[in-house]
This record gives sequence, C-alpha cells and structure tokens, in this order.
Amino acid sequence: MRLNAHLAVLVGAMIAADARPAWGQTDARGWLSDAQTCVLARSVNARPKRLPELDCEAQSLAKAPSIAHPEWFAPYQLIAPDATGSVNRGFYAVNRITADTWELTLCKHVSSATIRRAHSQLQRKSSLSPAEWRRAARQRPCEVV
Repeated sequence: MRLNAHLAVLVGAMIAADARPAWGQTDARGWLSDAQTCVLARSVNARPKRLPELDCEAQSLAKAPSIAHPEWFAPYQLIAPDATGSVNRGFYAVNRITADTWELTLCKHVSSATIRRAHSQLQRKSSLSPAEWRRAARQRPCEVV
C-alpha cells in the first residue's frame, strides 16, 4: 500500500511553505498519523529538501510475534524512484506514540532533528505519566540478534 499521492501533496506543501508539521496533532488515541510517521522515517534517510524523492511503502510487523505492541509502530520501506527502477533506501519503523524511529535491518534506534523535535512536542502534550512514556519509548519493533 503506497501513501504517495496524499503524502506527496502534504510534504510538498510543507516544503513550499517551509512549514513544520504540528506533531502535537494526533488522532483520538494520541497517535501519529501515517503521513506524520512517513515524514519522520524519511527524515533519517535524506535532507528535507529531498523528501519528495523518497516513497514510503507500508510494511507489516504481523509476523514478529516477539514484539509486544506491533500496533504502536508504523513500518516502512523507503524507496527512491530511479530512471531504471527503484532503489531501496532502508526499512524503518516509527513509534506512533513517542516518534522514536528504528532502522529495522540492524534494529538500531535512529534520530534526526525532525524526530527529536516531534519527540519533544509529543512528550510535552502527552497524557501519559512519565513512567508510561518511558515504557512506550523503550519498546522496540525488532529484535537485536
């Protein structure tokens, strides 16, 4: 499932207006939307001016039984369209609650200025207690082998 059409419009508008997403705007559960999590995943792999070049292809964590809360994560494969096809730019998962972002192949926590800003804004606006926030932030979408 590709989010390209709606996401390209959203990201293009943000870049054109030099706007920053309002990370505090979440759904009824307080979770980030697919468009927001895709922007965070893209921020690890490319400079903001190059964001429209990367496509987010949604993935699934359903076959990862050891993951305590797979529904908390939005996993993506980032793809850079190329004249000869497409190039894989990596697999990432974004915690919809805390904005913590993971590179899935190595199960490595990654960050960017955009992720740090989103994390900070979400934590300030969260209804979770500090202990609940730390618990949510410690969750991994993958296993370290």
